[in-house]
Amino acid sequence: MSILCPYCLKPIAQDHFIDQIAREIPLLKLPTKVFGIWVQHNYASLYAFQELFSLFDFETVIELGTGSGAISLFLWQHQHLRKKPIYTFDHRDPQIPLWEYPSLFYCKEDLTTIEVIQRIQQIIKKEGRTFIYCDNGNKPQEFKTFAPFLKIGDVIGVHDWPSEISKEHTESLISEINLKEILADFTTQYATHQKFWLRMEK
Repeated sequence: MSILCPYCLKPIAQDHFIDQIAREIPLLKLPTKVFGIWVQHNYASLYAFQELFSLFDFETVIELGTGSGAISLFLWQHQHLRKKPIYTFDHRDPQIPLWEYPSLFYCKEDLTTIEVIQRIQQIIKKEGRTFIYCDNGNKPQEFKTFAPFLKIGDVIGVHDWPSEISKEHTESLISEINLKEILADFTTQYATHQKFWLRMEK
């Protein structure tokens, strides 16, 4: 999609324009620090999470890709206030000792193994609304693997859009299982590099 650049008045790819603007606005710059620890999310993406958790009360949150653990802790705060659990998966230990926090289940696992995939599928199937966030090493595969297991009313999100996962990876499955994009205006306007979808009834 092209838009008219307000500076040169020539057509420019929307994603390219957003990346240019992001380099000039502190709110959108990467990387940033959360709880004093570097993360590959900009500050605007944290606002996107705030919006998401204000729209939905999640019984369970699943984070694929713990990284430093700072985003895990940010998501945990939302769940902790509701006395609800969060599960976060990665094959490396985070910088933050996440195992010390109640109802935060850090799982040092390889997401490519059948056993772990089946375990996550069982967590998704639990009663109540689930939010699963794909931010590990293979976002397209994570989306393809876990989106079909969403219950009606569950939400799936991805990070690093469109650099690591894009429309070509998601379009057919979105149509097949009836996912509706949410927070689209926010994530685009503020260049959060995220996408979120809600599973709807067919």
